[in-house]
Amino acid sequence: MRTLPAKAHSDQGRWLLTGVRAWDGGRMYLVHVQLKGPPGQALPEQTAQLVLTHAEPQDRLEHVSTHPGASPHPVLGLFLLAADLDEAERHADLACRRALARCPSLHQWRLVSAQVPLIAPFL
Repeated sequence: MRTLPAKAHSDQGRWLLTGVRAWDGGRMYLVHVQLKGPPGQALPEQTAQLVLTHAEPQDRLEHVSTHPGASPHPVLGLFLLAADLDEAERHADLACRRALARCPSLHQWRLVSAQVPLIAPFL
């Protein structure tokens, strides 16, 4: 594992902030996962820990942050290592779906989207 300077680059027409950490054959990606729950129900406080707990080694999940007040739906920020953007989004999707299926406190929640957030180029 090595630390690289952060920079923006375009991958499949989307601008990404990458290069914070890297390993041979991949980069660190931030994937935003939107979750929708029952009307009026807050995202469980332990959601980030539940996703981390149910992640599998191939997910290469490093960190999860929660943004329960995001609109229109709460957002999880998953930081994971992947060879490319598609792999990052796929593993974030799988890690979250696994937690939703296995954790009783998340059974009424559903995954809306799992995408790398778009950023404007700053170069």
